[in-house]
Amino acid sequence: MPQLIRTPQDVEVRSAVEHIAAFAASARPEHLRSDIRQLFKRNILDSLGCAIAGLHGAPFQALREQFEEYRAPGCCTLIGGGKTSADQAALFNSSLVRYVDLLDSYMAVGGLWQPNTPGRQARNSCWHSP
Repeated sequence: MPQLIRTPQDVEVRSAVEHIAAFAASARPEHLRSDIRQLFKRNILDSLGCAIAGLHGAPFQALREQFEEYRAPGCCTLIGGGKTSADQAALFNSSLVRYVDLLDSYMAVGGLWQPNTPGRQARNSCWHSP
């Protein structure tokens, strides 16, 4: 008689994070409709433009000074140059975008909303570094 209950060794157990990672790793631009690809490009460019515009703001000079004094070792890229730990890079990069962005409306059709983009950029720069 066949066994109806599988043992843990028979079942591939994956966490929610592993499922999300597999989905993200398999995602390709061609999977998106062209109008969604355009929105994606616009949002990325908006984030980068806001981050560049905020580079000379006083809070970011203070953060860089703080990072110099208390730098955690890391391989994550700071927008504008330099590397640090993932948490410091995510704080710095995300704050750069929000400093100038004024929280664009994301409730309107086509509205912008990209608060996690810089954090992902920081994580990805570290993840893909040699």
